[in-house]
Amino acid sequence: MPPAAAHTSAPVGLIALLTGIVLVGILSTSLYIPSLPSLATALDADPSAVKLTMTAFLIAFAVAQLIYGPASDRFGRRPVLITGLIIYLIGTTACAFAPTIEALIVGRVIQGFGACAGNAIPRAVVRDRFDPPEGARVIAFLSMAVAIGPAAGPIMGGFLEVWFGWRAGFFFLTALSGTILIVVWFSLVESLRQVNPHATAPSHIVRNYALLLGDRSYVGHMLVVGFLFWGVFAYSTGLPFVMIDLLGVPPARFGFVFVFTVAGMLIGSAIAARISRRVGGNRMMAIGSLMLFAGGAAMLALAATGRVSIPAIVLPMALYMLGFGIALPNAISGAMAPFPAVAGAAAALMGFVQMVLAALGSAFVAGFYNGTAVPMAAGVCIAGILGLASWIVFVRPRRA
Repeated sequence: MPPAAAHTSAPVGLIALLTGIVLVGILSTSLYIPSLPSLATALDADPSAVKLTMTAFLIAFAVAQLIYGPASDRFGRRPVLITGLIIYLIGTTACAFAPTIEALIVGRVIQGFGACAGNAIPRAVVRDRFDPPEGARVIAFLSMAVAIGPAAGPIMGGFLEVWFGWRAGFFFLTALSGTILIVVWFSLVESLRQVNPHATAPSHIVRNYALLLGDRSYVGHMLVVGFLFWGVFAYSTGLPFVMIDLLGVPPARFGFVFVFTVAGMLIGSAIAARISRRVGGNRMMAIGSLMLFAGGAAMLALAATGRVSIPAIVLPMALYMLGFGIALPNAISGAMAPFPAVAGAAAALMGFVQMVLAALGSAFVAGFYNGTAVPMAAGVCIAGILGLASWIVFVRPRRA
């Protein structure tokens, strides 16, 4: 198909398709969360090994970003996205039939390698087709998938776990990603107007990444995005054990805990979509980063003093996610806007750092888990502190 013409306003159909693509990857981390405790029993695995299924997915997701980004600049967004979805289908099927925890971890690595195409490519498509203010608005809509996934995933996963067992979630993801692949194959128009034949040359890749890392503003926006996800995955990794094992929430009801926190992000994303153009991306990032810090600090203070309850966990995270929804689209758009010629590489490097920090947040909670809510709350608090610090050090306008 020929490349799509540039637009200043986003077609609804394209937004819906890109949102669905992003949602597949998000559901890959959230749908099976209610099954983590029972999965440990079914596969006779230590809880720490089970948590590694999340970390392994995130690491593979991160590394693959560095491949998909330059490849999409060289071959186009559409063929690279289709390749990623096919790899994802293979990995998800392997997870569904995994007989041991080791096999499940391998399947998650393959699944993560494929899923990352659905993270980097939609961002590059947005950069290809829209100016920065409209791009921030479109990314705000995509961010709603990041909100819907953590809410819908555990709710659906909890019922699938109770009704059919832990494997059912992976069968569901196989069917969903297969459907998305068919829609992409027949309806997604190539958005890259001119491929770069040198984009995958090692020297060219190194030069592009050096260019990006040498830009102070890009680094700051990228770090803010990464620490946003550190907090989300620290929370996602620790929450099932805190809620199900510590507070006794049944798996079938566990997913509903996410409704309140996700509501925060949906509100934040809606605010970003509505007023980012008028208020300005930098000020929106400042507001969001302050909310991240406040939410993380409140959660840790309550957990450290032994005041552990559903409201004491959920309400601070709702504030964190409100800031997430406000900051994320503006941070992504701010990072991508100055680099139209290397949009794929810019999206890939940002995605790599995003998922490395997400994996570190997940690993932090897994490594320090002690049967309390403190490690999870500390992980969220660290994300809030470092996200705010990244904005202050790298992004905040300097006074003359």
